[in-house]
Amino acid sequence: MRVYRSTRKQEMYLYVDAGDDLKRVPEALMARFGRPVEALSLLLTADRTLARADAARVLADIDAQGYYLQMPPAPEAWGGRMSFWRDKPLTALSDAEWESLCDGCARCCLIKLEDEDTGELHYTSLACDLLDLDSCRCTRYPERHRLVPDCIEFDADLAATLHWLPDTCAYRLVAEGEDLPDWHPLISGRRDSVHEAGISVRGRVVHQSLVHEDEQVEHVIRWVDV
Repeated sequence: MRVYRSTRKQEMYLYVDAGDDLKRVPEALMARFGRPVEALSLLLTADRTLARADAARVLADIDAQGYYLQMPPAPEAWGGRMSFWRDKPLTALSDAEWESLCDGCARCCLIKLEDEDTGELHYTSLACDLLDLDSCRCTRYPERHRLVPDCIEFDADLAATLHWLPDTCAYRLVAEGEDLPDWHPLISGRRDSVHEAGISVRGRVVHQSLVHEDEQVEHVIRWVDV
């Protein structure tokens, strides 16, 4: 395994498999990462202790997407007193805390198709027409449920039961007793970290109205895991 240091952001590192090297890292991420400088090579196993990353998570991310992005240490303002998701159950969060838990990836805003035979849900690269494809934010957020009846408003009780939520979703992670990943804005202190990590849908989707309903199946994707 190789670990690269970013020339644009201090304390940002990319872990990649030595065989694939940087081939599977998205171009958008490399553009933000800057010129990669090899920091070290190592033989990584799941039980190895790393300073600021979980080895098992590193290996899982590399296997699934070809890389693991280690973000810089979180600023003090986003640690300690602000880590409410570690101290409270979802049912005890304030409205502001609940909203801030959303990482802004917009994966839940993608159109999903259900297999009539198996009931399995498949994500597509088609996004709700209300989604701003650059910011990955809803343009009519307060009115979204009135304008889009299929837009589900879920609460703390539903978060642990909606198995179609992406496995990166903060609501799902917290509901399952997991911590937030390094790229989450509450950890990084920066809203753009979800884009830099290649988690958001930015640059990967189009609005659903541009594709005929009969052709939606051709836009099924495999880069969202549930």
